[in-house]
Amino acid sequence: MKRPAVLLLTVLLVASSLSVSGFAVAQSAQVSITDVTVSDDQPAPGQLITFTTTIRNGAGTASEPSATYRINAVALRSGPGQFEEYARVRDVGTVPPGGSVDVPLTVKFRESGVRNLRLVVYGQSGGEPLQLRYPVAIRVRDSGPRLSIDAEDAVAGDEVPVRVTVSNGEADTANNLRLTLAGERMRVANDTRVSPRLDSGAERTFRFEATPEAAGDGTLNATLSYLTDEGSRRVVSETRTLDVAELDEDVSVAAEVRGDGTRPPVAVDVSNFGNAPLSELTVRLERDGQVVGRTSAPDLPARTSDTVLVNVSGQGTSDLRVVADYETGGQAGEATTTLAYAANPGRVSLTGVDVETEGGRLHLTGSASNVGLGEVNSVVLSVVPADGVRPARPYREYFVGTVPASDFVSFDLYADVDAGTETVPVRISYIADGSRVSEVVEVDVSDVNAQPAQQSQQQQTGFSLPLVLGGGVVIVAGLALVGYLFYRNRR
Repeated sequence: MKRPAVLLLTVLLVASSLSVSGFAVAQSAQVSITDVTVSDDQPAPGQLITFTTTIRNGAGTASEPSATYRINAVALRSGPGQFEEYARVRDVGTVPPGGSVDVPLTVKFRESGVRNLRLVVYGQSGGEPLQLRYPVAIRVRDSGPRLSIDAEDAVAGDEVPVRVTVSNGEADTANNLRLTLAGERMRVANDTRVSPRLDSGAERTFRFEATPEAAGDGTLNATLSYLTDEGSRRVVSETRTLDVAELDEDVSVAAEVRGDGTRPPVAVDVSNFGNAPLSELTVRLERDGQVVGRTSAPDLPARTSDTVLVNVSGQGTSDLRVVADYETGGQAGEATTTLAYAANPGRVSLTGVDVETEGGRLHLTGSASNVGLGEVNSVVLSVVPADGVRPARPYREYFVGTVPASDFVSFDLYADVDAGTETVPVRISYIADGSRVSEVVEVDVSDVNAQPAQQSQQQQTGFSLPLVLGGGVVIVAGLALVGYLFYRNRR
C-alpha cells in the first residue's frame, strides 16, 4: 500500500549563479514536486521499498507562459547536514506545460531507525538549471514480525482487555516466540505468552488483562523474542499509551413483586450509571437478617441496566431488604432498597366444626379447609392432651392427606372431656411449599359440655322435674278432698 510522504513541499530553484525560490520566472517551466509516495513507510532492514515522485509542470498563462522542463536526474539523498545518496535515475525525459510524470526510485536500508531524506530533481528549463527538492521521512523498523497493541481507554482500578497482534510479513518463519506485556502505571496479570512458530504471512492475536493503577496516562510495552531460521535470537517491541479516567461509581436498584401466586418472585432492576462495568454481581433478599432469596447475574457494562428474578423462600408477609453486591474498579460495593412482600402459600383452617356427645365422649367433625393459593400435603389433625381433655378412640388423630388450593377435606376426632371444660385443643400439622407448619387451635365445646354436668347434679338430688310436678298435683288434690269432706260434715 502506498502512503503519501509526510512533511511539506520545498522547492529550490537554481538558475546559473542566481537562486530563486518558488516557480521560475516568465519563459521558464512552472514546475514542482506535487507528491511523493512510499510503498512502505516502516520497512524492515534490507526490505526493498519504492519512492514514487510526481513532478508536474504548470500550464502557465498568456502573461506568464510555461516552458518545457527537462529532467536530467532524480536522486534520493540524506537530509540536511549529511550527504549520502541512496538511489539515482538519469535522463528521465521532459515534462511539457500542463503535463506531469511519476518517477520511481527503489532502495533498501540495512539498519533500523528514523531516516530524514530528500528527493532531489535535477533539470533545466529555457537552458537554465532548475532544481527541485522534497523532504520525506521513514522509519526503518527492526526486522522480523510486527507488533500492534489494541486496548480501549480504561478506568482506574478496572481491568481492561488488551490484544497484542503479531504479524509476520517476512519471508522466513519466526520460531519459539515469547511475547511479554509490561506497563508503566499498569498491572498486567499473566504477562507472558508463547507460541512454537509463526509462518511467513501469518498473524496471531494474544489476549492479556491489564489494570490501571491511577488516573492519567498508562503505558503498555509489548516485547517479542523469537528465533530466525538461522537460529539467531531477535527482539522487537511496541508501545501504546492509554488515557485512564477516574472511577465513577453510581449504582442503584429497584424491586417489585412480579406476578401472583403462593410465593411470587421479586424482579430486581440493577442500573449501572458509572463509567466501569460491574462484575461478580449477585442479588439477595433478606428478612430480619436472614437470606430468603439469592441469585447471580452476568457482568453489567457501564451505563447499562439489567433485570433479574429472585425466588423467595419461607412464608409470611414482611418487608424485604434487597441488596445488590458487586465489584467495580477493583473495589467491592453494594446498592440496597426495601420491598413490602406478601406471600400466600397453602394454609389450613378448621371450618364448619360441629360437636356432639357420643357414648360419653365428644365427637368433633368438620372440614380442614385450604384457604391459601398453594396445595398443602400431609395434613394431620390431632387432639392435644390438656387439663380435662384426653384424646379418645377411634380417632385420637386424623390423617387428612393432601388438600388442593381453595378446597377442603372432612375430618373426625374424639375426646374425653371433664365436665365444665370449655375448649378442646386441636393441632393442625401440614407441609406447605416444602416447609412443615404446625399450629394449635382451640375448639369451643362449652355448649355441649355443660349438659352432662347438669344431669349429674339432678341425679345427686334424687328429684327430677316430672316428679316434682306430679307430687304437687297429688298434694293439691288431697287438700281439695279434705276441704270438701269438712264442708259436707258441717252441713
